[in-house]
Amino acid sequence: MIYEAVAMGAFAAKRRNFHQCSGVFTPEGFFIASETVGLKAGSAHPQLSAHRAKFHSTLVAECCRLDKVILNSRFVQLERHEDHVVLHFENSTTKKSMAPVTCHFVVGADGLKSRLRGALLGDGDPRYTGRMIYRGLCEVDDIHADGCTVSLCGDATGNFICYPISERLRQEKRFLCNWGLCVLREHPGGEENWTSEAGLEARRSELQNFGGNSFAGLTPLQMAERTEKIIGWSLFDRDPLKSFDFGNVTLLGDAAHPLLPYGSQGATQAPWSKWSKCHVNHAVKQATAHCFGPLALRCRQCRLSLLGNKEQVH
Repeated sequence: MIYEAVAMGAFAAKRRNFHQCSGVFTPEGFFIASETVGLKAGSAHPQLSAHRAKFHSTLVAECCRLDKVILNSRFVQLERHEDHVVLHFENSTTKKSMAPVTCHFVVGADGLKSRLRGALLGDGDPRYTGRMIYRGLCEVDDIHADGCTVSLCGDATGNFICYPISERLRQEKRFLCNWGLCVLREHPGGEENWTSEAGLEARRSELQNFGGNSFAGLTPLQMAERTEKIIGWSLFDRDPLKSFDFGNVTLLGDAAHPLLPYGSQGATQAPWSKWSKCHVNHAVKQATAHCFGPLALRCRQCRLSLLGNKEQVH
């Protein structure tokens, strides 16, 4: 039901953008390489993008229709038994304990700093990669290339990426551009925040380094100057696990295999993990052990993607 809502919402025809090609350039604007992607490359499925806020709000709206969604709560600890699991939560605002929850099977999808993973493995905080990413969204009064192209420029010290996320604007010969600047940084210290706003002036010189490039008539700096709000956050990762599954508890998404924003593998792994979980749910209902094959395959594939993802950075 949620998948259908997303298809009709964030990825509806007028909102999504099919990518057909990607191009890579040096900071000075010299062409390095290009490749076709998605349907144009012969894949059975398209590579597409959508406005993140539209995608998120579609999921939230659909989930809130369910009467089992409990918000403003934080996982504290779990008790594992042979045939059930007891979860303990606290109110995120008041810090008061909430009524414990008993269930047969637990899926921990609580992100990079997963508290459930910490309770299972005690493997500490994620590792800082030495890089930060700054992201923004702006409208451009022209299209770049065919309006379906992902463009990347940079070198070992930093890179800039931009791509369209609105089919409606593309048809109007305009460009709703999602851009990102990834650069080397010392550890920022303090508590990492995914919603921290970053000023343009401190990044101006780094954006100027890519001034030999022009996408839809604008340099990366000019795109940033058109951006109302720039968000910056540090990039962390973890080493791959041998397994994401611990009997009647399993990990999903960044809690299991955090991926850096290279190669769009974060979104790619989501449907793969969901497919595996469907097999698990069926196996649990049928009281069989048929779930272990798909789960093991999921872990192997995610491990390869994670390691390949790291190689793109180092």
